[in-house]
Amino acid sequence: MDAGQALAQVRDTLLEELPTRTVAIFDADSLIDHSAKRPRITFDNGHFVDYAPHRIAIDAATDGLGRDFLILSGPEPSLHWERFTSAMTWLNNNLGVNRTAFLASVPMPVPHTRPITGTVHGNSSAPDGGAPQWPTPMVVPASLANVLEASFEAAGKPTIGFTMHVPHYLSDGQYPNAAIGGLEYMGAALGLALPTDELREQGREVEAKVAEQVASNPEIQSMVRNIEEQYDAHREGMHPQSLLLEGGEVPDGESLAAAASEFLRLELEDRNADSAPEHDDDASR
Repeated sequence: MDAGQALAQVRDTLLEELPTRTVAIFDADSLIDHSAKRPRITFDNGHFVDYAPHRIAIDAATDGLGRDFLILSGPEPSLHWERFTSAMTWLNNNLGVNRTAFLASVPMPVPHTRPITGTVHGNSSAPDGGAPQWPTPMVVPASLANVLEASFEAAGKPTIGFTMHVPHYLSDGQYPNAAIGGLEYMGAALGLALPTDELREQGREVEAKVAEQVASNPEIQSMVRNIEEQYDAHREGMHPQSLLLEGGEVPDGESLAAAASEFLRLELEDRNADSAPEHDDDASR
């Protein structure tokens, strides 16, 4: 899951805006079920061209202040999780990694009119003013990033993870604010200066477009107001677990949320059409 395409945007920002070099490439052909996660190819003028195979790699990057770090990026492997985890543990031990940060994003009943929030996890403390911890146990479907984080933590490796909360009605398209929040959290946790300028400009454009469309639709206005009231009440009471409403419901019902999501997605389609990145489970270290 990559709600708001936050991980894809973080990956593209880091790999495109910072100097990088490839340190390790995994055999994606043996790790991915290509019938389930199909790579891209272009059909142009009667020919198939520009086949883009999946890439799972570790790249070394240098931040704006000259500090080096590693980036694991690529689609989540479908197969051989145990082998991959063992390989990553070996690399963690032998590449001099002193702290690992994981990033995820999930759709939540949170309003786009409030600052982006997230949940922190792992065995390392979050920076002052960072994301809160989730206070109650939950059983959830595991991602490979979850397994890596648990494995590193069990081995005594310093780890910290951030799960960004993306407004559920905006989670299908690109939501730059989620990527900005993730970069800020990770930068603070790892002591890195990570680029966000281009994302901030994109975020302002998306926010303006969303505000315009919300203002033109009374049903969506009502939905957003209800989410704001619910969100503010639980933030004031410091009970973030209550954002998962009983029965998994969302304010005004799932049908209205789905309608709002589709309405806004169509309005933002022109922006997202030129960029359709794969959903990644990235870990920056």
